[in-house]
Order: sequence, then structure tokens, then C-alpha cells
Amino acid sequence: MQNYLLTLEENRKHNPKVKNNPFAYRKYDNYDAIEIPSISALPCNYEGNMGVPITILDKGWGDWYEIMEKDTIIRPKVGNKIFYARIIIRWKKEVVEIFKSLITPHTIEVKIMN
Repeated sequence: MQNYLLTLEENRKHNPKVKNNPFAYRKYDNYDAIEIPSISALPCNYEGNMGVPITILDKGWGDWYEIMEKDTIIRPKVGNKIFYARIIIRWKKEVVEIFKSLITPHTIEVKIMN
């Protein structure tokens, strides 16, 4: 598992969970958010709503993002594909600013907890 967050563009190029997934980063048909197929695919430079696996709750990152609808787990879809349960998050504004200040052409080092 990678120990850093990549930008959306770098994930598309280098992260196999994104490169091999035709639904990664696609906008849901039934919710205003994009599909994040795994925690390792979270883009550090995306400021909109993201549908993420509920396992993000176990990562200890709760102060980095806000849950857009408390107590709501959704079953999003793109075309005929219905995804496993997701929660909708968005990076907090202050975290976005930190990410922007740290972005090199490729990565931001963070500790990803297993």
C-alpha cells in the first residue's frame, strides 16, 4: 500500500486501483459526488464531494474531511453499476489549503494507517 496521497492526475497514471477501474472518479448518476474506488485513490487536489468506502472511518483521518450528510450511507450508481455502501466526504477547507501548499509535481507524504 502506498504511504502518500497523489493528485487526481497522478492517481490516473500510477495507481492500479484507478488505472484498472473504468468507474474511478466518474460522477454518480444519483448523487453529486465522484467515485473513489479505494482509500489509496483519494486525490489530494479534488475539492468536491467524493463517495468513499466506509472503511475511511477506521483510518483516523476524521479531522481532515467532513462527512456531507451525517448518518447517511448511500448506494451510488453509474449507469447499470451499483457500488458498495459509500459515505460522502469533502476535504476540509484548511486541509485543502495545506495540500495546495505541499503539492509537488507528484505526491504529498502522509501516514496511511492500515
